[in-house]
Amino acid sequence: MRKHEVDVLIIDDDNISRFLIANTIRSSHEDICLMEAHSPQMALNYLTRREENWPKIILCDINMPVMTGWDMLHKLSYQCCKHPETKIFMVSSSECKDDINQLKSNPRILALLKKPLSFGDVDYIFDFL
Repeated sequence: MRKHEVDVLIIDDDNISRFLIANTIRSSHEDICLMEAHSPQMALNYLTRREENWPKIILCDINMPVMTGWDMLHKLSYQCCKHPETKIFMVSSSECKDDINQLKSNPRILALLKKPLSFGDVDYIFDFL
């Protein structure tokens, strides 16, 4: 089993989804530091305060009330350019063609993963580090 000292930011408005994602990651990578944000606004606040040390991985749900994951990434576009080492993955419970097209138009997003994440998905994410 590989071990990584990385920060992972999970952004999802659904408590159960965040719990499942966090536990799936911790099952195979227990030595990492996870941060959970229950809204895009909470994640924006967290990331803008961490100007120097962004998480290595961001897992962002697409469909959230008030602000979608796409909207949040648009607001962060300038800061994302300053942190090319951060790997961004979108997560969703649906496979909407609009989301797939938006994914293709944003080179910073490495993949759209379907919830719930599997152990194979987690290995795929960590292979980018």
